[in-house]
Amino acid sequence: MAPVRDEMIVPVMATLLECLTVEIAKVPDPPKLIGFRPGVQIEALLSTLSDECCLGLAWVRPVNFYPSRNFPAPDTDFQRCAPTAWAMVLELGAVRCAPTAPANRLVLPQQWDATTVAVMDDAAALRRALCCFMDADPDRMIKADLWQPLAVEGGCTGGTLQVSVAALACDCVQAG
Repeated sequence: MAPVRDEMIVPVMATLLECLTVEIAKVPDPPKLIGFRPGVQIEALLSTLSDECCLGLAWVRPVNFYPSRNFPAPDTDFQRCAPTAWAMVLELGAVRCAPTAPANRLVLPQQWDATTVAVMDDAAALRRALCCFMDADPDRMIKADLWQPLAVEGGCTGGTLQVSVAALACDCVQAG
């Protein structure tokens, strides 16, 4: 039996990634690594042999999906047949190096200023990528959520933007 590729979520993620790739390239010193990332959270320093954080990393990540006939609300009623509509939550994100001080010194305020501006430039690229994504399929229902900064961890800082996307596909025809 041939493996079945996800026909509901992966194509939507691919479109969002195309938009992110175009928009993040417009940022001064753009992230060098751009792609899909799975998991509950992105471990920028643990996912490959390179220091993804300091190279700059931007991603699209599947967060969750659920039946939703009244987008973006999840279905709460008992279902007697397969869901006919879904909602998926995707995450756009970007991280880069946080400033670090040499031994016996402090990080200079100008270093934090420059890092903050870079993180906000990345945030603007995430917003533009979302606009591009919405323009790619103007009939699709999309709900943008909050942009959230990431805590400085392991020398990395950045932010994420989640978006809920309606999917009217049903992959139940492939079941059984």
